[in-house]
Amino acid sequence: MEKPHDQVPDPLDGYELLEKLGEGGMAVVWKARQISLDRLVAIKMLSPSFTEPDALERFRQETRHTARLRHPSIVQVYDAGERDGVVYLVMEYIQGQSLGDWIAGAGRLAPADLLRVADGVAAALDDAWDKECMIHCDIKPDNILIEADTGAVKVADLGLSRAVGIHRTGERVSGVIVGTPNYVSPEQAEGVPDLDCRTDIYSLGATLYHAATGELPFRELGGDGAMEGHRSGQLEDPVDRIEGFPLPVAWLLEKMLVRNRAYRPQLWRDIRKDLELVRAGRLPGVLPEPNQSTLKRSLRRIKPKPDKGQVPPLQIKASALPSRPTLPPSRPRPSVTAAEASGSLLLALVLAIGTVGCGAWWALRSRDQRIHAAVSLPVKPENPIPEPEVVVSGRPGEGEAPDGFNWEHPAYLRARTRVGHAAEALVGWQTDPRSDLLAEARAATVEALELLDLCGDIAPPGVDLQPLQDQARRLAQQIRAAERTPPDDPPPMEAGVLSLATRWATQPRTMDPVLLAEVTKLFQGQAVPSDQPFRRSADTTFASVTFLMPLTEALDRLGQPAWIEDQPLTFFPYPDQSLTLRRYQSPRPQAYDELRLVTDLQDQVVIMQLVQTQPAAPKLPADPLQDRWTLVDPVTGRVSTEPSERVTHRIRSTPPLLRIDSELLAPGEDPARSTSTYRVSTLMPTRLVGLLLYRLAVEP
Repeated sequence: MEKPHDQVPDPLDGYELLEKLGEGGMAVVWKARQISLDRLVAIKMLSPSFTEPDALERFRQETRHTARLRHPSIVQVYDAGERDGVVYLVMEYIQGQSLGDWIAGAGRLAPADLLRVADGVAAALDDAWDKECMIHCDIKPDNILIEADTGAVKVADLGLSRAVGIHRTGERVSGVIVGTPNYVSPEQAEGVPDLDCRTDIYSLGATLYHAATGELPFRELGGDGAMEGHRSGQLEDPVDRIEGFPLPVAWLLEKMLVRNRAYRPQLWRDIRKDLELVRAGRLPGVLPEPNQSTLKRSLRRIKPKPDKGQVPPLQIKASALPSRPTLPPSRPRPSVTAAEASGSLLLALVLAIGTVGCGAWWALRSRDQRIHAAVSLPVKPENPIPEPEVVVSGRPGEGEAPDGFNWEHPAYLRARTRVGHAAEALVGWQTDPRSDLLAEARAATVEALELLDLCGDIAPPGVDLQPLQDQARRLAQQIRAAERTPPDDPPPMEAGVLSLATRWATQPRTMDPVLLAEVTKLFQGQAVPSDQPFRRSADTTFASVTFLMPLTEALDRLGQPAWIEDQPLTFFPYPDQSLTLRRYQSPRPQAYDELRLVTDLQDQVVIMQLVQTQPAAPKLPADPLQDRWTLVDPVTGRVSTEPSERVTHRIRSTPPLLRIDSELLAPGEDPARSTSTYRVSTLMPTRLVGLLLYRLAVEP
């Protein structure tokens, strides 16, 4: 029998439920304690009715994306799963209040607080869009949290609304997300499926309007009425509601609440630039035209004239016209008949019409040339790349082009060219993996999609923009995949097999002779050089973790230690572009400060390190006859820089495990006593040592 949603659920393994924090139609949130790490967490349990296979799979995908994000303004996701028909999400616990609670208590926010909230949310969603192309779809005051101690702004439920995909009324819509009606963008209200970061920009604008005025947008219209209000209604300008309301903030709200997303700010970085201007007391850049926004512009706000840096409208000054020629003295005009006069008048009229027509044609031609020049600017003017003629579908002369591909509007032509440019750059990157080619492909794709979005409002009937939009989106997906996966990676390998880049055996290009000698001496004789990647074994290394165990499983066994940072492992003995060093807070702080895991391309654990950075008494025997070492850490390549410091190593080889204990000793006040300032225990499979020795022995 299904447990009622409002009763205390059965405890999850490893967690102790403490108190209920809140409940809505979609989920209930509990404050809990993670027993293994003795830390507070928030557990969101979705409604028991949320069990449809498609919805569950969507939930898993979105939470995986969210868990990869690391940003100080995003509520961190620790774990997710399903038990006894209940889907749950374990998240960072924030001690504080929501923006909704703040508004309810204060009535409305001061402009400085308003901009601080906007800055935190914009930074978080900019990071989510840039790294994972993730959007929130339900930005509202209740999903923005404020830490009590620091005042830090945190965005909650990122990805959850998109995973659930439920109407406010409970109606399920495949692939379409409708957020809270009072904050949704017009395209959300219309059910547009291809949402992007601009929908969150609008919702943040509506949220900031609520915070600035204390009035819920379109509160009086109800749910469906509020969504219609965002499509066709208008909100009163806060300048007319609040005495002394800053004009730059009002302009920012109007800009974020532009109805047509084609004329709304296109990226979060645009909003962040505007926030910098507004904080400095200046107006945002590129102000909207009248009646474009849901925010009705007050008569107290007048759009300023363009700055000197902006191009003014084309005007012809009198001084630029040719001077009137001097005519000879007039002679007596001969008399003419009425017929001749009528003919002359008709001729003059024809000439006048022709002159006006030619002038209009020339003006329109000049305007089109200016538009074409404006949309034809290269992405990098300092290093222009010739753009070949692109035929998106088919080849020249092979049949008739699809509908719309003969449209000669310059913005559309530019979009076609940029799609071709992106495809060309992506192909070039696959053969020559330079980061600038990938960046160029990304920039070209973004520009093409923006231009096509603009074209959607002006395209004549019969013009089909969809094929080119689909191709640009496919390119964007390929570019995102390429950014996450180096081009020389091997095809997907079976689980439990060491996964390295295809050129892993290439000898390091730059090798410090001293470090090369010390690394060789440290590893020599511990394994047989070999170029054969190895498989996972059942041999335990530390805390029930085995080599080539998936990272997620290893972290579970280690008690989900708090993440610090990830960085590529670049120390020269290790395979290039193959390994990642992941740092975590120690699950056992009384024994060591930091836990480090090195993973391969499939996120399988290859090396483990236990690091102690606090000064302590030495543990390794101090042998005065021991060779002098420079290398302190055999994984990160840390070296000793002070002549007075001494490095000691102890190697324990018990195949299939190699353990290297390293210690950096600094002299104390008593010359006979030293202090350990850095101690690290490195555990790696002997088969990996064989790969390193093979790589060092490869002829350049």
